[in-house]
Amino acid sequence: MKHHESVNAGFKGLLYTLSILILGLLSFAPMPADAQVTQRMVVEEGKGKSLSNLGQAESIFVADTSVADVSTSPGEAAYIFGKAVGDTTLIATGTNGEILFEIAVSVTHNLRGLRATLSQRFPGEAISLASARGSIFVSGVVSTERVHENVLETLRNSVPSSALIDELVVRDSQLIQLEVRLMEISVDQAENYGIDWNGLVASSGFSVGAQSGNSGVISFGYDETDPATSVDATVDLLVDSGIATLVTQSSLTTVSGKDADFSVGEEIAIPTFSGQTDPANGNFSIDYKFVGMNVKFKPQMLPGSKLRLEVNSVISGLQPATTTINGNAFPNLSTRRFATNVELRDNQSFVIAGLSRQETRNTATGESDTIFASTMRRLLGSDSISSSKRELIAVITPRFGNLERRPVEQILARPMSNLEHILSQYASKAGSIGKVEVHGPAGFLY
Repeated sequence: MKHHESVNAGFKGLLYTLSILILGLLSFAPMPADAQVTQRMVVEEGKGKSLSNLGQAESIFVADTSVADVSTSPGEAAYIFGKAVGDTTLIATGTNGEILFEIAVSVTHNLRGLRATLSQRFPGEAISLASARGSIFVSGVVSTERVHENVLETLRNSVPSSALIDELVVRDSQLIQLEVRLMEISVDQAENYGIDWNGLVASSGFSVGAQSGNSGVISFGYDETDPATSVDATVDLLVDSGIATLVTQSSLTTVSGKDADFSVGEEIAIPTFSGQTDPANGNFSIDYKFVGMNVKFKPQMLPGSKLRLEVNSVISGLQPATTTINGNAFPNLSTRRFATNVELRDNQSFVIAGLSRQETRNTATGESDTIFASTMRRLLGSDSISSSKRELIAVITPRFGNLERRPVEQILARPMSNLEHILSQYASKAGSIGKVEVHGPAGFLY
């Protein structure tokens, strides 16, 4: 028994020694290139950092030298510096071509300098910055609209080549109500009535103002302070005379710096050609197009109780005529759009004109027997040709002077208790009008 125990102990010792030797050999084996651990380094644009552990490096490779590059000194020291915002890779190789290490380099904007500038100019404001290729994301909470505008202007001047993603929130944002009235004016009827639209605009208190970046679109600012030139009176005059048609009238409420979007219309099914064959529809698939009106606003409060308003509107409709392709009829859409940027005061309206539509109709009555009418029917297929021109007019009025945030209890009515419901039902049967409200614990007479 003792002999067997000594043999087993010697065998176990041999196995232990062999395992130690194998682990030691594996620890000295060279690591494959794919197993190299990739390091990460962040460098600001225009700044640099030193690279360490380059004693055995024979060469250093930078994937994108337009983002970052490496500079060496006679003392075998190397430095990496950021050239433009972006990401790249730095690889160091040895004398035999083996990869010593890899570094994922991210070059960001000089956020440290930007944060110092914002902290100095706007103390006490909670502003955060994040960098990405071609843009800077700014978020946080500021106290007033003036601070909000100044922060954005500071960043635009500091990084003019990058886009700003503005997610700043104003602590006490002012409510802005936008009243939109869209009209179509018949130019022919205006001429028949002897009305000159340009003269009407000039005599009604509108002030002509050129808007940059809107070729072919004329905007007219409006002075609401003069009661003789009220926008409502002018609109009512045009509509009652049959010269204008009020297409739509709506009100949108938003806060400064946030978009407001309003759409009214429908989606129609339009067949489109597809490369794949469908057993049910052949080579056509169904695509849905929006038809109607879409208005987008972006108001921005300015110092001096002024409002900067960006307006983008698209109006589309179906045309009577259709397009026939391979025996299939496809509907035609007419689209009209405008975009402008104006500065207004409270209750100061402005009108955008310059979007016109020309319609031509051929009429064949067959009632006239004159030689001229017969010739017209043979040549043109009609007795007469009539054309009409309609002008699209948009009246936009911002209101922000007297708007206040109402408490929630004023917006949402307090739910009725069971006792109040019973008393209200009894009062309505007795002919009383109004809701019964009970104040205090039930069971007491007040």
